[in-house]
Amino acid sequence: MKLIIPYDLLARDNERIGGMMRGRLLLSQKYRRKKDAARAAAMTQYRGKPLEGDLAIAGIAYWPDRRRRDLMFFVKALHDALEGVCYLDDVQLVEVQYKKGGIDKDAPRVELEIVQVARG
Repeated sequence: MKLIIPYDLLARDNERIGGMMRGRLLLSQKYRRKKDAARAAAMTQYRGKPLEGDLAIAGIAYWPDRRRRDLMFFVKALHDALEGVCYLDDVQLVEVQYKKGGIDKDAPRVELEIVQVARG
């Protein structure tokens, strides 16, 4: 399965914490909005049943400009957003690979490919 998630829908991991309540982490509104938007983008591109079994995910990130960015800043939110849409749970991801694809000012994005893998 291949997906394209626009850059502006990626939530940064450091935007995650909105506080604590009864010992539970509260997600910030901004983080939740972006995660929900990424989920909606995935749902428009993939309408099948969530994949089962072990999976590999590979992504190529195209940034909007030359500013220095941590390649992994969006990964947790993105993997969580895809739960229930592309796969049942992100614990199914047994192989994870991301790389920088360069600059695309007109269409910054992350291109993803998710495939089932045989383990043995």
